[in-house]
Amino acid sequence: LACFLSHRIAAIASVTGTMTNANLNACSPQRPVPVMQIHGTADNTVPYNGNIFFVSVPNLINYWVTHNECDPAPVMTPVPDIDPNDGCTAENYLYSNGADGATVEHYKIIGGGHSWPGAPVNINVTNMDFSASEAIWGFFRKYSLNGLITDSKEIIQPAFNPTIWPNPSKGDIQLYMPWNGAKNITVVNQLGQKLFELTTSEKWVNLEINQSGVHFVIIGFNGQTISKSIIIH
Repeated sequence: LACFLSHRIAAIASVTGTMTNANLNACSPQRPVPVMQIHGTADNTVPYNGNIFFVSVPNLINYWVTHNECDPAPVMTPVPDIDPNDGCTAENYLYSNGADGATVEHYKIIGGGHSWPGAPVNINVTNMDFSASEAIWGFFRKYSLNGLITDSKEIIQPAFNPTIWPNPSKGDIQLYMPWNGAKNITVVNQLGQKLFELTTSEKWVNLEINQSGVHFVIIGFNGQTISKSIIIH
């Protein structure tokens, strides 16, 4: 899609997939295309380092960094290892300053398999330190077909979205919000009834929810409101 429908696709993201060598050789995007690549280094289905069929992740990243005219040296940010029992860790690599504001972003799952980070089912070593779905949406919402959306409110980078663990939970949960400054936290149940509210400048917060069911943790920070759902057994 990024290669052949760049006039219709604002940004692209891939989880556990790269491109065939033939597709890369024929790739002809008409404009800079923001790209996010999420991939495990222990993926045996689409190998991280490629094979005779698939382009390696490093080569694919290099292609889009070059095409988008991004800085060749990325900024690497370790993703907090909030689930030490998932068998893998994650790193975020951001290549910025591309044409029309395009970036290339790579989540490298060290030891991760052919799986979707944050998925409810753990298969092939699934990273649970972040949600691929939330990271992708945070990436997509920054762009239009005209490039980076600069007239909207500041968007928190996907790597720094709040994380709740464990989810589902028995009631004792940890909330990670890696931003400096005051955060307002409100917890409501599925009926919209407020259970409690607090304000903190801490990045790690322990929350205790004694009511079973689906709940929503609403975080207010820097003029934005972010909602995370959690299931309590």
